[in-house]
Amino acid sequence: MTLFGPPDVERLRRKRKVPALIEALNFVDDQIRAGAAAALGDVGDPRAVEPLIIAMRDPWSPAVRRAAAESLGRFRDARAIPHLVATLGDDWMFVRLAAAEALAATGEPALEPVIEALSGVSPTERAMAAVVLGRMRDARAVQPLLWVAADHDADVRLFAVTSLGMLRDVRAIDALVAALRDNEESVRAAAVDALEHVDDPRAAAALAAAKRAG
Repeated sequence: MTLFGPPDVERLRRKRKVPALIEALNFVDDQIRAGAAAALGDVGDPRAVEPLIIAMRDPWSPAVRRAAAESLGRFRDARAIPHLVATLGDDWMFVRLAAAEALAATGEPALEPVIEALSGVSPTERAMAAVVLGRMRDARAVQPLLWVAADHDADVRLFAVTSLGMLRDVRAIDALVAALRDNEESVRAAAVDALEHVDDPRAAAALAAAKRAG
């Protein structure tokens, strides 16, 4: 506790006291730090971007990392992109999802860095990059997703197939048909769902054959 007690984050947010909110990102209490990160997203002052990038690496609190990632998604600032991509490999799912949403919201400037993350060492990062590409709904992601639809990691295959279904591109049909024979039930189910979203006779025929095969 400071001499005057903890910062009143809500009051600082209402009064748009950006420097004080940035200072609160360093407060000892996790809830104060997370609240300050969220408040900076609400205020929307670009001075907060660099401090939020630092907060997204908070070593003690996943709640702070999540709030920082969510706020950075509201700024859509290119400076945050490499740090958000790195956060796709965070140990906590809700932090990874916040980073994924932020990258999807950033859009075009984040596309190539996210595609590059599909070739990362971490299966978690590859899987989350596939999630982002589906949410971006950009046809340029189809070919990269096809590459990882046969990844050795089941989660990567699952999210790649799911995202290909979201993109609804006929170029994915062969890969989705192949995924109907995957050794993981979750991937097979995702392939069925994806093919149902592709408006093409070949997709319909593949689904019909899969249903006949049981």
